[in-house]
Amino acid sequence: MLLQQLLVLILTQFVLSYKFTDDNWNSFDAYGVQLATNDGVVVQARNNDAQFVLQFAPFNPSNLSSPCQIDYPGLATGDMNFIYSIDVPKVVSYDASVVFIGENTDNSSSPYPFIGHLLVNSSCETTYNMYYFTSFGHDEFFVHSIDPSGQIAYGFSSQFAFSYDLQTHSINYLAQWPFANF
Repeated sequence: MLLQQLLVLILTQFVLSYKFTDDNWNSFDAYGVQLATNDGVVVQARNNDAQFVLQFAPFNPSNLSSPCQIDYPGLATGDMNFIYSIDVPKVVSYDASVVFIGENTDNSSSPYPFIGHLLVNSSCETTYNMYYFTSFGHDEFFVHSIDPSGQIAYGFSSQFAFSYDLQTHSINYLAQWPFANF
């Protein structure tokens, strides 16, 4: 019960710390707050700051002041990644595992979707794995989820469907996804 109350407190802190101005409301909040949690970590994707913010357990007042702030992948090279959705496996491990989908707008003629896997330890050391679907364009209907074992992420768009192995980082996708009756 105490853990649930502390988790609610952390979620409230994340929401209240975000500044809603006209600029970010119009530009970055069209898809809502990107927030994911399990018993080991709370994660927020902040498109306006191009950062992930992670808070590790234990969720107690002495630990709340030290979240990890991690830049989006490609930020140093000028890539612009917009995160639509994030998810964490239900299985809790020492490292936080975050799966995210979004769009890369790297100044190309058309943005293209991607899936990413972020591994973070409690010292805020990170590893990114990314897969870009460069043969596909912008898609308003792009969703994903992680299987209960935390091994595979599945994604669906109006143009394709895929499975992404979180251990080997291999991807299988079905490019002929948009069936006639979909």
